[in-house]
Amino acid sequence: PLRLSFGEATLDVAPLLRAGGTGTVQQTRIPLRCFTTAGTKLSAVGSPLRIAAPKGFVASIRHVRIEAFDGLLGCPAKAE
Repeated sequence: PLRLSFGEATLDVAPLLRAGGTGTVQQTRIPLRCFTTAGTKLSAVGSPLRIAAPKGFVASIRHVRIEAFDGLLGCPAKAE
């Protein structure tokens, strides 16, 4: 699993990244509602972004933004 945490909630985003393939540039959008549904209280976020991955995982993160998004996107599964 590749865990992405925002506040108290942690989601498994491995399936999102696997879909793009190894060595590819990807843009991933995760609605804030996914984190609030998984337990984050937006008014009390102390650490906005944490990533936990298995040993050997390598990624370059170019941009992380919190922005308004009106589209309908599904949510990754809550991490176990």
